[in-house]
Amino acid sequence: MTPQLSRQVAAPSGALTAARVTQAAQILLALALALPFVWPVDPGPSAKTGTMLLAATLWSLVLIAAAATGRLPRLGTAVWGFVALAAVIAAQTLAGRLAYPGQGWMAVLLLLGAALVAGLGLALSRQTGWLRLAAAALLAQGLAQAAIGLVQFVLWQSPALGQWFNAHAPWFYQIVSFPGDGRIYGNLRQPNHYATAVALGLAGLAGWAPRLRPRTVWTFCAMLAWALVVSGSRTGTVHVVVVALLVLLAVPGAWRSAAWRPLLAAPLLYAAWWLGLHVADHLKWISYLDAVTRQIDQPVNARAIIWRNAWQVFQMHPVTGWGWGQIGWGLEQTTLAGRLHPLPLDNIDNAHDLILQLLAETGLAGTLPVVIAALAWLWQIAQPWRAGLAGAARRIAALPALLAVAFIGLHSLVEYPLWYVYFLLVFAFVLGWSEGATAPAKQVIAPRRSLALQRGAGIAAGILALLLTAKAALDYARTAEIYSGDAEQGLLARQVAMHDNWFFVPLAQFAQAATVLPAPAAGRAQLQTDLALLDRSSHAWGDPGLLSRRMIVLLRLGETQKALDLARYTAHAFWRYAPQTATSFGVLAAEAGLRGDPDVARIQAILRKAPVLRRIVVPRQ
Repeated sequence: MTPQLSRQVAAPSGALTAARVTQAAQILLALALALPFVWPVDPGPSAKTGTMLLAATLWSLVLIAAAATGRLPRLGTAVWGFVALAAVIAAQTLAGRLAYPGQGWMAVLLLLGAALVAGLGLALSRQTGWLRLAAAALLAQGLAQAAIGLVQFVLWQSPALGQWFNAHAPWFYQIVSFPGDGRIYGNLRQPNHYATAVALGLAGLAGWAPRLRPRTVWTFCAMLAWALVVSGSRTGTVHVVVVALLVLLAVPGAWRSAAWRPLLAAPLLYAAWWLGLHVADHLKWISYLDAVTRQIDQPVNARAIIWRNAWQVFQMHPVTGWGWGQIGWGLEQTTLAGRLHPLPLDNIDNAHDLILQLLAETGLAGTLPVVIAALAWLWQIAQPWRAGLAGAARRIAALPALLAVAFIGLHSLVEYPLWYVYFLLVFAFVLGWSEGATAPAKQVIAPRRSLALQRGAGIAAGILALLLTAKAALDYARTAEIYSGDAEQGLLARQVAMHDNWFFVPLAQFAQAATVLPAPAAGRAQLQTDLALLDRSSHAWGDPGLLSRRMIVLLRLGETQKALDLARYTAHAFWRYAPQTATSFGVLAAEAGLRGDPDVARIQAILRKAPVLRRIVVPRQ
């Protein structure tokens, strides 16, 4: 065979291989954007950790496959924002600020992974086929959320049907979660998360609305609006307003277009469903309670107290913060120092606001770089609006990504979706996508053939991310064995889990700390060892059981005032569990050699006087 003929034969073969790799990369991207939001299987002791590992695996594979096609992450403002925060947390970890360094390194790796995903979003921001697929994936998962929500709604309205599944097909609840309190939340275990996932479906629909029949767009909008209403989430109420507002701002004459009119009408569809469900509830056809009624029924605004608490925690360490993942410890220590008023109430491990969380845990050192990057990103993506009608095409191209950023970003100001990998990495991708899609054409680097070295580096980065995810999955599987239920097996599993565990030492050691109880004859050295273990675990976990055992050890050490102060903190931070904690505290104290101690009775009295927030129970018909 001549060299020329060899080249002619090889060229089609190489093109076919490249096309297959590109197709595989696109399928993986669609799965990464959609599958984790509906994934039902979530084994282990920590909620949604299995799903987060799935998301990390899929995005690692996306990075590998995209790099194999020559599509490599690019540097952008969003990328630098993630890198800056990762650098701050790495500095905290190296400086010994964290009780569990692995907790810091895990955050660093996740943020660097998010930077790669944001860079990939930027690289793909002008590749129409990839972006249409991404929008379709978001839309598909949103419609799947609506379908799952409908099943949950029917199960809640028909207890007999739920009981039938329980008796004859219990496996069904491995596919669709049961709505235990009457609120619909898909397979995400949280109504607000469900509402944001549904809203991401609306973001995907914005990418396809001009290409679909108006009747189809109306149908999809109505389905997604219904799902937002039945979630009972105030976040969902905000999302439908954001949809209409951004479409109105991005699309010239949107109200005159049959394609865009359904998205503009999203708030009206939401209101119609809300009214219809209320009428049906009034007529006793269904049982329904909306988000507004739930909020009115609560005598205090718990989230406002949480925000004020987080601000006061920040004020104790304004420059460097309390350390990543240690806001709960900061809350406790700020309270014990007499610097927190009102006392913590109803929440102890998150500020329910991204900025306040960063301030409390990383101080100004970690928050300012993120805020500066966010402001720079906002200035960049506003360029098509500054260009007037000339920027309309870029506004429309970026609309799906901008909606997704708005949904997750606004949600992050009242809760913490970014602490879940499947939200974090989707957020990173749409940040990069919107940054590139809104940039003027002359500022966008045209796609080019990557050098072999660059492509190899991109593949290597993806493989490294995949290997680290596999290691995290192994660590989690070993740690989960501790909580298997068998005491002897759990002890053996704890020894295995603590060996060469990079990422889940806090979870593994919590099981050990939760069993600490000094023997009546324990000496001071042993008591101090016990207290050190309990204190370390309390840096990562807020738990009334740990606090009870710390109080007992403090009483045994003669630190009565510290024990009483900790009891007051426990009564407020864990008011729901305080009565049970008071009862179990007496039993534990007696086993630890404190039977008849008057200080035990004083602590029990403090716990029994805990404040109470009234909660709603949705009645079954």
